[in-house]
Amino acid sequence: MWATLTACVGLLSPGCVPAETAPATPAHAVLAQSTNGAQTLTDAQPVADLARAIGDALVRLGDLYRDGRVTAADGTKISGYYDRLAANEDGGALYAVIPPESLLTEGVRVEPQAPAALQTYAQAAEMGNAEALMRLGDLFYDGEVVPPDLPQAYDYYRLAALAGSQTGKLRAGEMLARGEGVARDFAWGSTMVREVAETGSATAFLVLGDLFTLQESGFANGVTAAGAYEQAAALGSNQALVELGDLYFGGELVEADFERAYGYFTRAAEAGSQTATLRAGEMLARGQGVAQDLAGGFAMMRGVAEAGNAGAFVILADLHLDPDLAPPDAATALDLYRRGAALGNAQAALRLADAYYGSTLVETDLPVAFGYYEDAADAGSLTGKLRMGEMLARGQGVPQNYQRGRTLVREVADTGSLSALLTLGDLYSDGEGGPVDGPAAVEAYERAVSLGDSRALLRLGDLYRDGRGVPVDGPRALEYYHQAVVGQAIN
Repeated sequence: MWATLTACVGLLSPGCVPAETAPATPAHAVLAQSTNGAQTLTDAQPVADLARAIGDALVRLGDLYRDGRVTAADGTKISGYYDRLAANEDGGALYAVIPPESLLTEGVRVEPQAPAALQTYAQAAEMGNAEALMRLGDLFYDGEVVPPDLPQAYDYYRLAALAGSQTGKLRAGEMLARGEGVARDFAWGSTMVREVAETGSATAFLVLGDLFTLQESGFANGVTAAGAYEQAAALGSNQALVELGDLYFGGELVEADFERAYGYFTRAAEAGSQTATLRAGEMLARGQGVAQDLAGGFAMMRGVAEAGNAGAFVILADLHLDPDLAPPDAATALDLYRRGAALGNAQAALRLADAYYGSTLVETDLPVAFGYYEDAADAGSLTGKLRMGEMLARGQGVPQNYQRGRTLVREVADTGSLSALLTLGDLYSDGEGGPVDGPAAVEAYERAVSLGDSRALLRLGDLYRDGRGVPVDGPRALEYYHQAVVGQAIN
């Protein structure tokens, strides 16, 4: 049935038979083309090659579903096309496998379609496609399109490894060593990673180095980590140089060596790493591991900032306020924070908000402070959201809206934030953030106590001593104070 087949570059190439519904447009080849444009294959090879080509196409279709670049209707048509190719109704001919992108209307944007992506990846996986198993693992590990499920992710990575994927083996090994989604087995997990690394994988050596810096694993070893990073660097990993710099700068797992750290950061900076340039620039400004050159260090960091790195503006601004380097320059620092905030950096917005809320850097301006806290919250900062909520509840810089303010603070508290739980209790108990609600205050403070904060015990004692929203109860107040004093909660 598959005696002699022709591999082709496009549907219109000689020897190719187009599928009934496939568009008559050029497409990529499914099989490698020989120098004379054709090749003879054995009976078994074409079926395997065709299945692999269709599997690869289905993976790309799954990517389109995942990224919201294909409608449900178009995806169904494209899937049908691949199903007909897989059926191979005309066994004597080779159907060119057109990539899904070539069958789409350009510029389509829809919501990501998680079920369709999962189903398409699963279909490709059933055809033996290891990359499809990797995609499934990534989906469940990242948790952006589907809810995160680390055990499921580990299983898919393990299956990908069994299907021959070195990347799958690397990911499964790392998860095993970290105890992510599976009971931790550092020895076996790190062995898997090392085996991948020894195939010449810089990424695997980098991961191996990271694993041996995990102090909670009980296997942290600075010398082993440094050796792995050196191997990764020798294979061209710039990030490995940054990690080596951090390792010798921190001095936790190896003896601190600023000169050596500066050397690694400089090498990485010369190779284009902005992170390394910032590290080297700060060390140069402070004279750590190199003769001090404040202007030269600032110039290095400013170059990164001017290239659009918002975080660099924050670091540079912080240094302009460090009295150990030079007399603080508030005007320059504030300007740098503003530039960082304009690029959407949450930390820059927080620095400005704190400055305008109350500091020696600039005159207090609560409306401006609130605006920057709101910017920080919009950029993903829980601290910004907490401060914004508190100001709303108390009417600081904005008209008071204690319902909305308490809701924002409660949302942060629900992430497990001790600061937010204490603030929430205060808003319910002090009468300035809305009507007093004693039971709600007690609940917030007790949640903080359960997380080990003794300040909440003191607040509970005050609450029952003064009878704010709860009956006066001296013995109960005394018990809370006693617990705080003897340290039954960890602050």
